[in-house]
Amino acid sequence: MATSLPSVRNCQNLYIDNMHRHSSINKILAFLSLILYISCTDLSSNENAESKEDYELLINLEGESNFWLRRHLVDYFVMVALGSEYGSDFKISRKWHSHMKVIVKGVHDPLLINELDKIINEINDLSQDGFRIERVGDDEESNFTIFLGGKREYNLLFPGASDLIEKNDGLFRLKMDDFVIKEGSLFVNSELNSFEVKKHLLREELTQSLGLGNDIEHYANSIFYQQPSRVTEYSTNDKEIIRLLYHPQMVAGLSEDSVRGILEGILGL
Repeated sequence: MATSLPSVRNCQNLYIDNMHRHSSINKILAFLSLILYISCTDLSSNENAESKEDYELLINLEGESNFWLRRHLVDYFVMVALGSEYGSDFKISRKWHSHMKVIVKGVHDPLLINELDKIINEINDLSQDGFRIERVGDDEESNFTIFLGGKREYNLLFPGASDLIEKNDGLFRLKMDDFVIKEGSLFVNSELNSFEVKKHLLREELTQSLGLGNDIEHYANSIFYQQPSRVTEYSTNDKEIIRLLYHPQMVAGLSEDSVRGILEGILGL
């Protein structure tokens, strides 16, 4: 119906053009013009209100609480998505613009493989722009390697990570072109005794490989928590920033100011 109604300017012109007619007709037309003007204005307001509600939060709050939750998500996204735990400190957005095709190598651990499939399904469900992670069985088809095994074996396969692997039981590495992720690898030390720690490392490193590369000092319930952790599920904030990174309006290679502007548009701020 919105497209069949005249614009506000046309409504006003309709009123002015009919001022020269018979006074009784003028009154009728003026009344109709006023109704049309109000209708146009209401439609414009409704369209603006609807555009701000396009993105539904996983947890919806009322009034100011909803506003401040959305504002917090912008800051949370910037903390995790811009910059990196290791290496480059460029505050630029990174993401895959193609599907992530994963091949698993190393020790075959059925429990850890089941956990991997669970994480992949969660990420795919959160993606808003069609991005998907797929498991493949061929090196030529894959663009991402998950290695579950010992540090020595990983070093033989990926010798460039020897310095980092000495201090870490979990690690991810990415290759990018203009901050678009093209390929990468992930390591989880399967020789650790704690299965919960291995589950945590697998979820953390795979999620960071999406382009969410920073650890954070606060939020102990987050998969990105910097201190030693056994968190094996996403917090609500974690889920939201995965959804926002893989939203159709978010792209790789954006500065912090651009990222904030896009997030504010998505979130209706």
